[in-house]
Amino acid sequence: NGSGKKNSELLKNIDKDLKPASFQFAETEIVLDIHFDCKLVETQNVIGFLEGTDPVLKNEYVVVGAHYDHVGLGYYGAMNKSDAGKIHNGADDNASGTSGMVELAEAFSNVKSKRSIIFIAFAAEENGMLGSKHYVYQNPLFPLEKTVGMVNLDMISRNDKRIIWIGGPYYSSDMKLIVEEANKEIGFELLYNVGLYTFASDQAGFIRKNIPSVFFFAGDHDDYHTPNDDVDKCDFEKAESVSKLGYLTAWLLANQNSKPAYRALSIEEKTKLVKDSMEKQRKIIPEKKSIEESEKKLEEN
Repeated sequence: NGSGKKNSELLKNIDKDLKPASFQFAETEIVLDIHFDCKLVETQNVIGFLEGTDPVLKNEYVVVGAHYDHVGLGYYGAMNKSDAGKIHNGADDNASGTSGMVELAEAFSNVKSKRSIIFIAFAAEENGMLGSKHYVYQNPLFPLEKTVGMVNLDMISRNDKRIIWIGGPYYSSDMKLIVEEANKEIGFELLYNVGLYTFASDQAGFIRKNIPSVFFFAGDHDDYHTPNDDVDKCDFEKAESVSKLGYLTAWLLANQNSKPAYRALSIEEKTKLVKDSMEKQRKIIPEKKSIEESEKKLEEN
């Protein structure tokens, strides 16, 4: 390790005391020789377009997106290295969201919206949201300054039917109000997340371009990025409800005369949203681990 100390002894001391054993290195020069193979693979976003009917507002756009890739055989992105080489179907992540987006495209094709709607099946989300980054940063087919909002569907078919996680509205209080208005017809308990979910999927690039965005997400589960994420685990009724919420949100974005403003919520507003969301979640889904630990302590005492 360059210090003259044996790694085995350092590890032994840390394990013994369960405390950090940091120390300062003498001035040391390290030379690394790294070899790697870089293989370029071509992939594609798939884009559909429905032109709006309003002579003015049709020149503004709403994006509805979902990523259609998964981790394949698990050599990259699998939760467990032992699953490498096994087929990872990705039924929830993200065949569910992709199916929802296709359903929205079909639904919107039968009605007329004032603004134009862009439907994008994003590639390579699992590799770092490369498809959406390509669209936003390198090749937007329609002007981003005319894009009024983005709706993203990712993993929408699992967990309790009553709840849906929301990412993104922390950067637009108007988008939050639109989602809540749309939800009046669905009746989900809306759970807001200020951290990971805001930038964990393809809405991230749009938010960074100051475009109000929302990410609908049914929550994590033990089958995430494993070969067990199969269609028999999907709750089709929940996926349908989330898709309807996505449709109603996109409908409001595409037809309101005003467009949502990009305004980050204050720390106080974010804190209250997260606190309220966690309280709602605990009422619906008690923290099982905490309950089990408490019961164990009671038995020990």
